[in-house]
Amino acid sequence: MVISNKHNRSNRSVVCALGFKQNAKKKIIMRPNHIGPLSQSILLSNDPANPNKLFRTALSAFNDRDFSGAFTAWSLLAEQNNPDALNNLGLLHSRGLGVTPNYEQAVNCFKTASFSGHALAQNNLGIMNYYGFGTQRSYELAHMWFNISASNGNELGGSNIDIVAKKMSSADISKAQSMARQCMASNYQISLMPLSTDRTKP
Repeated sequence: MVISNKHNRSNRSVVCALGFKQNAKKKIIMRPNHIGPLSQSILLSNDPANPNKLFRTALSAFNDRDFSGAFTAWSLLAEQNNPDALNNLGLLHSRGLGVTPNYEQAVNCFKTASFSGHALAQNNLGIMNYYGFGTQRSYELAHMWFNISASNGNELGGSNIDIVAKKMSSADISKAQSMARQCMASNYQISLMPLSTDRTKP
């Protein structure tokens, strides 16, 4: 699971503080990367006219391990439907950083960001479906979201497709691929169609 580190669509930070990686056995696992030392508490202000400044403040707080400050700032931006903030807020909810862990809230954040076409959030939503965190486990939905994420340029999505596909039948893979095409063609309006739940443990 990856944190969004951009404060606008044309300017990216090099900081990436958390991530999902694959181990030698090709399991999807979570790990923390290095995060900087604890910073002093900061005062956050919500200036709707300058959301980029607030996003940078939140990212700085996150990297200084001021997770409560980051959560506050990204929550304010999430109210403005900022997809990067929603993705990051989902990560904080899922890890219990600056807030009590809540997988259901994480899924809601990832979904909202995913429906706007956010590739990282789509990959993260696929992970939640893969493990059944905050939602029913569905390898079909996981494959769908990994596929969509990869189509939108996220390399993790492509890697995760190979992992989940090993747990699926050819028919299920074809169904998930079809759903991914329909979902994207509808601009994510039919992304919640019912699917059978696969409860097989990873």
